[in-house]
Amino acid sequence: MEPDEKLVDVPARRRGRPLKGQSETLTQSIIDVATDLFLTDGFRATSMDAIAARTGSSKRTLYARFPSKLHLFDEVAARFAHRRQAVFERAEGSGEPLVHLLQKVARDLLEDAVSIDSIAMFRLLVAEGYRLPELKLIGHERLFEPMIRTVSTILAEAVQRGEVVDLDPVLIAEQFIEAVSGREVRRIAFGYEPAGMTPERLARLSTVVSLFLDGISAPRRGSLEQSGVSAGLHREAGGRIES
Repeated sequence: MEPDEKLVDVPARRRGRPLKGQSETLTQSIIDVATDLFLTDGFRATSMDAIAARTGSSKRTLYARFPSKLHLFDEVAARFAHRRQAVFERAEGSGEPLVHLLQKVARDLLEDAVSIDSIAMFRLLVAEGYRLPELKLIGHERLFEPMIRTVSTILAEAVQRGEVVDLDPVLIAEQFIEAVSGREVRRIAFGYEPAGMTPERLARLSTVVSLFLDGISAPRRGSLEQSGVSAGLHREAGGRIES
């Protein structure tokens, strides 16, 4: 039996960088072809037969590396996650001021989110995820959770420094990601706008980050005292109106 056709156990979920090993070239070729077919034709319409035929390998070779189509889709999603990991590694522990850090993270996240293949992946997950919960789980764990962890870590550190209000950093991270990329991704996915970064998107992004920081920044002491006075006056005025 040829080494490429030897049946092996493949873990249900591999984390981290792309596969390496004795037959890395063939394995990467399979993932390349699967990525193209999944994003072009969809998950359900893509067969393991078609992937094997496109790569010139046997189904036995294919299943030796990926026991199911879901395993293969997980590796495709892992490649997306690996690409985004560079964004997170640049952000974490950089020591930059919060405004500069969030601006960089926002730009990198948006640039990746509005790319042609990211939009295709979004469409696939929306169109087929409701029937195949496993797809949604893979998409969430591979693509969304790392973003949330990175941004929430940045915000949690800012809370400790007293730079932002003490709210749930995970919730605020989710709002940040939605504000940065949600509108743009949906408009591209629905066909209203083309994919890719544009000057208009960059201009909107700057506004979004500024508004976000205005909303979560911890008020200074003078502002707190003034807000307390204003609240007291409001209560007094309210009391007079009610009486």
